[in-house]
Amino acid sequence: MKHNLNYQLGEIILYKKQIPISTRIETDFLNDTALTEFPNYDSPLPLLLPRIAINNDLARKKITINNNKIYYIRSSFINHFIKLTEFTSFDDYLQKFSSKSRATLKRKVKKALKNDFIVKIYQKEIEVDEFHTHACTVGRNTYQNKLFNASLPEDIRYKNKIKEQAKNDLFLGLVLFKESKPCAYLYIPIINDSYQYEYLGYIQEYSKFSPGTVLQYFALENIYNDKPKASYFDFTEGDGAHKSFFASHNKICCNALILPNTFLSKFWVSLQVILDDFSSFIGNTLERFNLKNKLKKIIRKV
Repeated sequence: MKHNLNYQLGEIILYKKQIPISTRIETDFLNDTALTEFPNYDSPLPLLLPRIAINNDLARKKITINNNKIYYIRSSFINHFIKLTEFTSFDDYLQKFSSKSRATLKRKVKKALKNDFIVKIYQKEIEVDEFHTHACTVGRNTYQNKLFNASLPEDIRYKNKIKEQAKNDLFLGLVLFKESKPCAYLYIPIINDSYQYEYLGYIQEYSKFSPGTVLQYFALENIYNDKPKASYFDFTEGDGAHKSFFASHNKICCNALILPNTFLSKFWVSLQVILDDFSSFIGNTLERFNLKNKLKKIIRKV
């Protein structure tokens, strides 16, 4: 197993340093107590700890040296989630919103339906081929895919993986259509007792109809109408208005890399910290002059 240390400015990757990982220790951030310090892991180094819950003090430390090990946090992030078991029904879940937010949400859904958008839900193995075809059609035309290759994989192996999930009742997919044309999709597998917000994609020209919000609404309605098959809805890594709006809880998390305390290890992680700080400085400067969002829009159009 290998882990990439990406040296980048914004989204532009300048260099990739591959580090062989001895093992990846899976964690359960949804149920784990937030760490105040890193424990002394006895496994061979380097180690990767994905999505571990940490407290604010630990999140502020990028590099910690202890027990002759380097504990490296490139970045910490808010991980939003819904504790599905806290709500008895979809209507009960909607009560978590203020009356104003609830009205806004329902208005967005009604607006899409009045403009002849249709949502189709996929759950069965026999439905995977159709879902995958429509999702890939949308994915090819999203700016996320063009810039970051961040859309549902099109290969047969991944489609077979979804079929296996569907066979075990662990798959939920939604596609939003406009006049029989697919324009947005949402892919939600069930993994480790949580619905995973895995892939969302939509064609930019339909953004004024809030396709992500509409699909999320119908996904949660379906989950509660079918009775939740998991305890959580995990919005996965990363903050965002959409995730914070729908979520009921959040935790500070990070992906931690544990390396031997050597000169080379210090060099590579320190170099990445310096480059990240410089990248943040550029981003903050652009934002100060109200140029960051304009630049993003230009990139999306290109």
